[in-house]
Amino acid sequence: KLPQFKKRMEWFIENKHDVFERNIASMKRRGKDNRLLLSLVNEDRLKKILERMLDETEFLSKGGIRSLSKYHEEHPYSMDVNGQRFSVGYVPGDSDSGLFGGNSNWRGPVWIAVNFLLVESLLRFYMFYGNTLKVECPKGSGDEMHLGHVAEEIQHRLQHLMARGDDGRRAINDGNDMLDFDPHWKDYLWFYEFFDGDSGRGLGASHQCGWTGLMAKMIHDTGVNCRLPQTPRTPTAAASHYFDDVFTRQRRNSQTKKPGALRRSSTSRSIGARSDYWRSAPPSDDGDHEAEAEEGDDTRSNGRAWTIYKDDGNAEARNKERESADDHVHRYVQDQLKRLMTPDGPEQYEDEIE
Repeated sequence: KLPQFKKRMEWFIENKHDVFERNIASMKRRGKDNRLLLSLVNEDRLKKILERMLDETEFLSKGGIRSLSKYHEEHPYSMDVNGQRFSVGYVPGDSDSGLFGGNSNWRGPVWIAVNFLLVESLLRFYMFYGNTLKVECPKGSGDEMHLGHVAEEIQHRLQHLMARGDDGRRAINDGNDMLDFDPHWKDYLWFYEFFDGDSGRGLGASHQCGWTGLMAKMIHDTGVNCRLPQTPRTPTAAASHYFDDVFTRQRRNSQTKKPGALRRSSTSRSIGARSDYWRSAPPSDDGDHEAEAEEGDDTRSNGRAWTIYKDDGNAEARNKERESADDHVHRYVQDQLKRLMTPDGPEQYEDEIE
């Protein structure tokens, strides 16, 4: 579709092979669904970066990715310039100096702008590597995740800055009783400029509806009800979070082999649509959950829906279901790409592209 770009890229690959291999992830290797990856970070470098980024003693905090590694709290980075020594240490919250107007954004706090760009990049890497590239998240946990789940884990941690905990408090309020419990204040969140890298306390401007407003997109993409320590692991749950408009298949108590109806809706990205939602969601007094279960998910004697964690010995059937769901996702993605690859595609669908 881009013949001139393709021609120049092929020339560069053939005539500047040493520079190409050193600085750009291979354009010759095809990834998931025959995709190509144009990136300054190859697979080896990406793994090394993520090893540090997903380490809770360095960049990964309970509320997202820190702007500076916690390692520098006890090991400040220092350098001598013209006989004068300068150093930068980890500062999780309020600045300890008047430098840059007392702004400590880049010295430890969680900054939504940076986290959003990281999440977007991880999702694009996932679209190329798929399940073939998995990393430990968090480091030292022994839990391997593909990059889509890593991105989702970061989004959940960011959401929990603003979501109420089991004690009814929000991390951003730093224990302020009025903001947490006063009926006139508790449901009105402040969009702080940045957040403490250790406690999640809101800092800086309290009306930063620009980049901190991106939190709304993350909530829309993944749902705010997730209280699980790790992210969902089913292909359908992952797909429903990563795409704006998705196909979901409702489970039926049926002995026939006829597949259930597909539902296409961007609202299905709610965590409430996840297969493991009933395990974590609070009981409902209005019976809506029971009605939904009778309509879609398997009924259950203990009040819980079918879950990916249920050990019922039916692994083969679940694997077939996962394969079927993956197939629907692949076909959907291919359809979206074809729409954009048509001559008027980008202009015709620009209001749907994020």
